[in-house]
Amino acid sequence: MNMKYFHGFAIILLLFASVNVHAQTFKSEGDFKKYFTEHADSLDPVEGLWTVNTTQEFYNYDTLYDSKSFSQTVAVIKRDSVFFSYDMKGGAYNVYFNKTKVNKVYLFKIFLKEINQYTKADAVISADRTMEYNYEFPKQYLQLVFKDSFESGEHVENKVTWNKIFPK
Repeated sequence: MNMKYFHGFAIILLLFASVNVHAQTFKSEGDFKKYFTEHADSLDPVEGLWTVNTTQEFYNYDTLYDSKSFSQTVAVIKRDSVFFSYDMKGGAYNVYFNKTKVNKVYLFKIFLKEINQYTKADAVISADRTMEYNYEFPKQYLQLVFKDSFESGEHVENKVTWNKIFPK
């Protein structure tokens, strides 16, 4: 085994282990509420519990041919300089936010593991505790998902609205 590779791997493993030792484990909505209550003085506006409403619009060129909507409660917590999101059982929600230079504007990122790529958009928190953004899935992702039924000109637009529910 190449020693440089081994040392690099060992360092990454140690860093990962040290981060996880200090990470709090969340298993319920109550655990998240307790955390947000205990850290209320130091929370960033994006941190908290949110109801996420997503509408996916399916297009073939400019023609809308289907639409699906779904909703989920999500927690957002800052770890180092990144805001991570979690479902109510503490599982990764796979959505990340980074601060921008503009107050209450964040860079939204979702990691599409199937194609090893991020999709990004600006997310803005308004005065009424709502955050909105739109993004499209990359063509490469849609080709994997739709397989043989994928057609040229097909695209999916995601319209996402987050409503903050805790803390008030």
